[in-house]
Amino acid sequence: RVSIAVEEDIFRELVISADSHNCGTTAGAISASYNLGSTLAPVAVNSANVIFKINDCGSVMGEQNLPTTSEAFWMVIDQKMANLLGGSELRLSWAMGDGKSLELKGGQHKIPHLDCFDIYLSNILPKVAMYNENGESTGNTYRYVVFGHKAALTFAAQLTENEALPNPFGFGTLHRGLTVFGFKVVQPKCLGVMVVNYADNPIVAVPLRITAY
Repeated sequence: RVSIAVEEDIFRELVISADSHNCGTTAGAISASYNLGSTLAPVAVNSANVIFKINDCGSVMGEQNLPTTSEAFWMVIDQKMANLLGGSELRLSWAMGDGKSLELKGGQHKIPHLDCFDIYLSNILPKVAMYNENGESTGNTYRYVVFGHKAALTFAAQLTENEALPNPFGFGTLHRGLTVFGFKVVQPKCLGVMVVNYADNPIVAVPLRITAY
């Protein structure tokens, strides 16, 4: 519960702190050619294009000329996007580049390293209801997907108070403590945001592979 409370605060800050070149419908510090969606026009993501949209995020990071050391880049997605990745071409062994498909490797709960990003799952990414031009709810929501370089954020936490006290509801003792934490986005150019609206899943066509004998 402490972790959830901390992450909710951090995610709310991240979605408003990214550099303007790393979000929006014209993302890209050099080309301005990548559509990462906006709150007015979230980008539609499905199993056919989800990998391409992650690649767009990687290209946006690349245009910031950030150091590309191992395990430097990260992306946080929600369970729905993980589901779409599980239904994408990653489910096919030849697309994985080895003898096992994503399903055999553990499915959507074992998402591999994609593009330049280590992929993490979270159920508490900010979610916002969508409304039409008349201010009426459409019944849909858009989600924020956050990504970046490890240099984007600083974080510190400490357990400052600890005490044991009798359990008022039974035998034994309880423990409680006070956790304090702080964080700051120190490099906005190392942080990006994609605003997504999940569309219906189309059928992913499997291309015919012809081998000459």
